Amino acid sequence: MSMSSVVTIDERVKVFLISAALGMSVTSLIAKKMLKNKNGMDDNEEKKKGARRMSFQSSFTAMNCMPERVKLTNPTINIIMTCNELPKLEDMADVVKTLFQYHRLASVPRGEEGSSDWTFENVVSTGTTGTSSTATSTTAKITIDPLQMVREVQMTCDTKEQWAEAVQEQQKQSLRKTDLPWWEFVLMNNNNNNNNNSNSHKEETKSGNDNRNHVLLFRVDHSLADGLSLAKVFTSIIKRIDGSSMTTLIPPSLMSNKEQVDGRMCEMILKTPKAILDASLLPIGRCDDPIYISKNVVGHDIVDSGQRKLIVFDPIPIDFVKKIKSKAGVSFNDVLLAAWSQAIHEFCIHQGCPVIKQKGRNAYCRALMTFGFPNNTSDPSLVLRNGWTPLPLDLCVGLENIMDRLFHINQKTTKIKNSPFAHVQRALVNSILSRIPLTLSRELTYNIYSRTSMSCTNVPGPEEKVTIAGCEVTSCMFFVNSLTSTLSMLSYDGNINITYAADENATPQIHLLPSFYMKALVALGNELQINAPASIIEAAEMAQ
Repeated sequence: MSMSSVVTIDERVKVFLISAALGMSVTSLIAKKMLKNKNGMDDNEEKKKGARRMSFQSSFTAMNCMPERVKLTNPTINIIMTCNELPKLEDMADVVKTLFQYHRLASVPRGEEGSSDWTFENVVSTGTTGTSSTATSTTAKITIDPLQMVREVQMTCDTKEQWAEAVQEQQKQSLRKTDLPWWEFVLMNNNNNNNNNSNSHKEETKSGNDNRNHVLLFRVDHSLADGLSLAKVFTSIIKRIDGSSMTTLIPPSLMSNKEQVDGRMCEMILKTPKAILDASLLPIGRCDDPIYISKNVVGHDIVDSGQRKLIVFDPIPIDFVKKIKSKAGVSFNDVLLAAWSQAIHEFCIHQGCPVIKQKGRNAYCRALMTFGFPNNTSDPSLVLRNGWTPLPLDLCVGLENIMDRLFHINQKTTKIKNSPFAHVQRALVNSILSRIPLTLSRELTYNIYSRTSMSCTNVPGPEEKVTIAGCEVTSCMFFVNSLTSTLSMLSYDGNINITYAADENATPQIHLLPSFYMKALVALGNELQINAPASIIEAAEMAQ
């Protein structure tokens, strides 16, 4: 046995012993956190009225979670609702007043750079009617008019590429103001929509595919909330077409899946030491391979260029995806991710990527999957929170056969679901990251994201068409700008709506990805003898 082999074994033993010691010392803490998280509370947020101390995850986002040199753009969740007509301002004022019942949406984040002691300071709306609305009975520091939360802009668009560019342009308007809550509505009036009364226009509008529609954009700073809690809040401002209220957008299956993991507490605790080691190694682990889609967006010197192109996919019928899911015996998300993996593979081949050809099935490309913890509370002061954690998933982009790709991804997602990794990752953020120097916390966060090619998030939306402020929403989607490119998926009215926010200067021709994605869905259908809808086939032909 060589000396190098002995050293390697010794190092492995040392790592194992350190991991075991760490696991034994914090496993009980993790278990407590897992139990605590079931009640829907946001860790570290003090439950007191008026000015409330923000959770670490929220304050960490508010004060910039990455090193200064990265020049990170303030993370914002952007919900796009297309409408054939825009709501009236007086109706929007009522919507804003409704949102002011939620503590975080009726507050201004306050804190100092470098300090984790941030608070939400409550505000009051006097509105144009002279009435007031407040989330608590405490005295507010600021008085605002609801219409200060609404902007109006003009655009002239005939294609989804044009209005997507106009929507992305709104990101230049910072939400981080000292006198207003960190969110807004933007009424984007499409001048090309006016006087459009043709039969083709009416049919496009009915299907939700009309690219001349107006856009109602809701922007909220990510430090205030995550996607799941925003979905819960939106049930208070949207209605069904018949005028009835909606109680939830979160499918029962999502809640039951989380509860099943929590229910296997003993099994999860036994797996905790390994999960702690895996989570601890993320900031120093392997970097994704420099394939075409990754080569300029991963690495130790990556910074945020501030330039993002918003790519909007054609809507994907949910029934088609469900047929593939059922016949293949995998999850709904597995189908969407396998198609994305295949799209990346074919896109890289199309661009003549030498790395993916050289690496073959060993090509390493990951997405940070957003794992959300549903919130059970209905308390307006607690319903909004940041209860999520990023989990790395190998997308298996090097595989050639699309069915192999689907089953490999299913194996990896099943492993994640049956692991305490998400709970461990969240507990480590709130219990460890919050207690070390801010400079180190930022470096660790940067090291995780800069090693990964992209982020991916999937949020449930309404299963049927809804109205907001009296206007019918023809389609709905969202996007998030981050250090990494971000794939965002939202279900709405029988379709999956996907967006991809990426730096086209870093990855030229990135706009071709949607056609490769549709081509992958058609291929999955063909393998399982399921006919793809004509709209998917038509979109896929652009990749030929």
